[in-house]
Amino acid sequence: AEFAASQQTCFQAVRDLCPATSLNSCLDCASQYPAEISAAGCTNKSILRNVCKASICVAEFLNFCSPASQSSQQECGQCVQDHMGDLDSAGCTEMVWTKLCGGDGGGGGGGRPVPPTVLPTGATDAN
Repeated sequence: AEFAASQQTCFQAVRDLCPATSLNSCLDCASQYPAEISAAGCTNKSILRNVCKASICVAEFLNFCSPASQSSQQECGQCVQDHMGDLDSAGCTEMVWTKLCGGDGGGGGGGRPVPPTVLPTGATDAN
């Protein structure tokens, strides 16, 4: 599900306060900062759980597919495909990595990333 504006603030606070690699460590860390987390819009455990999951996904994504190392959405999409197992394990959803690759996560493409163009065997860009 799409993050509401308040969840964006919550997400940023969790990322800043609790750069975690597992859901339990993120939730444990967040429990150490109740005032900050609540003030950032993390108003219930369900929101916090979703934000922790997204935070872990983003950290894993950046570990493999840093936007600085990608020159296009297609390259980013290929990086995601190359590391799909790791990203799945980190709880990444298609909507999240589409956004991370610079897609809008919606619109005409149904939120799917643009796959890299693969030419048929023997074809060239010219033909």
